[in-house]
Amino acid sequence: MISAAVQLAPVDTPARARDGGIIALGLLTLYVALAQGTFYKVDGQALIELSTNGWVHHPYHHFYLGELWLLRGACEPLGLGIYRTACLLSALGTAAGVLLIHCATRVVGLGRAACNLAALAFGLSPGVMFFASIVEVHGPFLPFAGVAALAIAWCGKTLHWRAAVVAGLSLTLAYLAHPSGALMGALLPSLAWSAANGARPGPQPLRWRAL
Repeated sequence: MISAAVQLAPVDTPARARDGGIIALGLLTLYVALAQGTFYKVDGQALIELSTNGWVHHPYHHFYLGELWLLRGACEPLGLGIYRTACLLSALGTAAGVLLIHCATRVVGLGRAACNLAALAFGLSPGVMFFASIVEVHGPFLPFAGVAALAIAWCGKTLHWRAAVVAGLSLTLAYLAHPSGALMGALLPSLAWSAANGARPGPQPLRWRAL
């Protein structure tokens, strides 16, 4: 019976993996096109000032300034200023987060159409689109959040101690990227439980709760 249930689970194919890449690339193009020409409040200005003065570490958002420094090194020879580079960093980070969320839904066991819908709903939500188009830390935070969601789903799928260690480490990295990453621990029960039960035949409403 167990083998029959596993066979009924959605099969992860190269086509499904390509879907995530196409969605992420399309949304990246949209985010870059929507890049704002001015700052939102004062955080973006402070981040630009710190980066201009040579800072590569922030006391609360530990990876942002280092990521911006690396991207500046690639973009400055192309004539891209620091403000546009920071906007590009937000767009790239958000698109990467969308791709990882798509991967997490595949691990949970959603079908192809549901995975695509979940990724699009996430990537096109107003809050995500807003932070993808401005200078802020939230866009570059999303890859860390996506890795954490993927690791939690994998932990629920495998029920192995190594997966649990990876999930814990990924949650720590998400917290270091942005303090709100600490809240991702609340995903553990629903997302891990849904992934663990993803191979069962029939309706799986808890998979949708995980989204």
